[in-house]
Amino acid sequence: MSLGIIQARPMPRLRHLVDALDEDIRLASDGQALRRLVVIRLRQALGISQLALLEPDGQDRLVLTALASEGALPPPPQHYPMMGPYPALDRASASFRIDWSINGRLAAAILLRTLSPRLWDEEMRDVVRSVLERLWFALQRIDAEARLATLRLRQSQILRLTDHLARIKDPDAVAGAALDFLAPVIGAVQLGFIAEDPEPRLAAWRVHNPAGGPLDEADFASLVEWIHGIRIARFETRAMPDLWRSSAGPDHVTVVPASAGAQRCGLFVLLHSAPLTDCADLRALLEDGATRAADAILRARNARALAARAEAQHAAEERLLTLIENIPQLVWRAVDDGQWRWASRQWMEFTGLSAEQSMGHGWLAAVHPDDCAAARAAWRQAANTGAMLAMDGRIYDVAEKRYRWFQTRARAVRGPDGGIEWLGTSTDVDELVRLRDRQQVLVSELQHRTRNLLGVVRSIGRQLMTSSDSMECFRPRFEDRLGAIARVQGLLSRSDATEVTLEELIAMELGAVGQRNAQNAVLSGPKVALPARAVQILALALHELATNALKYGAFNARGGKLSVTWRTEQVEAVPRLFIEWIEVCPEGVGHEPDIERRGYGRELIEKALPYQLSAETSFYLTGHGVRCTILVPLV
Repeated sequence: MSLGIIQARPMPRLRHLVDALDEDIRLASDGQALRRLVVIRLRQALGISQLALLEPDGQDRLVLTALASEGALPPPPQHYPMMGPYPALDRASASFRIDWSINGRLAAAILLRTLSPRLWDEEMRDVVRSVLERLWFALQRIDAEARLATLRLRQSQILRLTDHLARIKDPDAVAGAALDFLAPVIGAVQLGFIAEDPEPRLAAWRVHNPAGGPLDEADFASLVEWIHGIRIARFETRAMPDLWRSSAGPDHVTVVPASAGAQRCGLFVLLHSAPLTDCADLRALLEDGATRAADAILRARNARALAARAEAQHAAEERLLTLIENIPQLVWRAVDDGQWRWASRQWMEFTGLSAEQSMGHGWLAAVHPDDCAAARAAWRQAANTGAMLAMDGRIYDVAEKRYRWFQTRARAVRGPDGGIEWLGTSTDVDELVRLRDRQQVLVSELQHRTRNLLGVVRSIGRQLMTSSDSMECFRPRFEDRLGAIARVQGLLSRSDATEVTLEELIAMELGAVGQRNAQNAVLSGPKVALPARAVQILALALHELATNALKYGAFNARGGKLSVTWRTEQVEAVPRLFIEWIEVCPEGVGHEPDIERRGYGRELIEKALPYQLSAETSFYLTGHGVRCTILVPLV
C-alpha cells in the first residue's frame, strides 16, 4: 500500500451490478445503446477511470465500439491488435485487458484503465468475462432481430415494387419505376437501365443528388463506357467531367444484371459519389429488385409483342374478312361430309338463308332439288379421299326468285390440332352456262344452215347445169345465184339483236339488179321480221323474180311497173305472211323468159318454198305480166 497500489473493490458490488444488468440486457433492442449502458455500469462498479469495449472488425484487429471515461485520462486508441501484452494478475498495472472467446475465437474484450496502478484479481476478471458473454449473446440477438426486420422490410419493399411494376405495361416505364424505387434505398448519385434489345440502349435514367455527377444522359452514357466498357447506342463518347475523371473508378459503379431465369433483358447501372463498403444487404436488395424488375420488363415486352401480334392478326383478319365479304363468290367453311360451320355475308344475302339456317347441312335448302344428290355424293368422295371438292349445281337466288348455276370448289386444310376443315367458294357461272347452251344451239343451227346452204348450192348447180348449153353460159348464171346466197349470209351473220325484215330483203335483191330506187317499183307493207330459217330461201326466190323482171319483165319493158305488197294474217290461229309480186308490162313480157321454161327460179318458188317453209305459192304468167303469191307461216 505504501507504493500507492490500489486494491480492487469488493466483489459484492460488482456481482450486484451483473445481476442488475441481466434485465437490461434481456430487454435491449438497440445494440449501441446496450454497449454504452454496459461500459458505464461496469466502470462505475469497478470504480475505475476509463473502460472501453473492443470488438473484432473482420480485419484481424479490434476496434473501439464503446467507451466510459471519467477523469483526466486521454481517449484510448481506436484500433488494437487481436493478441497483445497482458499483465499478470498478481502484478499492479494502470491498464488491464480482459478477453472473451467463443469456440476458440476472440469475440470481445474490455480494456480497463486507471490513473494509478492497481492489482486485478481473478474473480473480478471472471465476472467481467461473464458480462462480456451476456453482452455478446445479446448483441447477436439484437443483430439477428435487426437483420430479420431488415429482411421483412426488404420483402415488403420488393412486394410493393412487384405489385407496382405488374401494373405497368411499357417495358421502359417498368425500368424507370424500378430506378425510382432503388434510388432512395441505395443512395446512388445517378441510376440507369441499359436495355439489351439487342444493342445496348439507355432505356431509363434518373438523377439523385446531381451535384458533382454527370450533367446529362450523354455524360452518363460516356461514364458507363469509360468505367465499365459498355458502349451505349445513340450517344457519342464524351470527355469525363472533372470530378469523375479525378475520383471515379470501377468501385464507384455498381452493375446488376436484370435477369429472370436464364433470360437477361439488361443491366442496372448505379453511380456513387464514393465507393460502397459493407454493402452485402444492399447488393442483395439490388439483385432481388433487379430480378423482379427483369421479370416485369420481360412480361411487359412479351405482352407488348403479344399485343402487337394480336393487333397484326386482327388487322389481317379484318382485311381478309373485308376481302371475303367483297368478292363476288359465296364463301363458306365446313367439316366432315359438308357440315357447314360458317357462311359469308354474300351467301346469306344471295340465298336468303340466315347463318343458323345454313349451318350443318342446312345449306342444301338453297340447292336445286335435282342437284342435292350429286352434291352429297361429291362431298362423300372428297371426305373419303381428301381430294379437292369439285361440283356444279344450281343455287336459289332470292332476289331473282330463280336458280342460278354455280361452280363450287373447296380444299381441306389441316389445323394445329390435326382436325380437317374445308374452305370453299361457290362462283356464279350461270351466264357461262347459258352462253355455253346458246353456243351449242348456235353450232347446231350453223351446222343445219351449212347443210341447207350446201344443198341449195348443189341444187342450183344441178339445175343450171341442166339448163345451160355450155360452161360460158353456166358460169355467169351460177355466180349470180352465189352472189344472192352471199348477200343473204351477210344478213344472217349479223347480231341476233338485229332483225332481218321482209322490206330489207326485197330492197337488197332489187338493189342487186340495180333497181333499188326504181321509179316504177312500189313496195308496200308493214314491218315484218322474218324467221332465220326463212330468210335464205325467200331471198333466193325474190332474187329469181327480180332477175327475170330485169331481163324480161317490168324493168325491161317500156312502161312496165312492179308492185310488191305484203301483209300478215291469222289462218287457223297461226300467224302467216302473205306476199304478192305483180308485174304489169303493156307491151307484154320478153321472149323465152327463164322462169317460163320452169327453170330453177320457178322450181324454187313452186317446190322448194312449200317443202322447206310449208308455204303455199302460186305463179301466173300472162301476155301482159306476172303474178306470184307466197303464203308463209311465221312460226
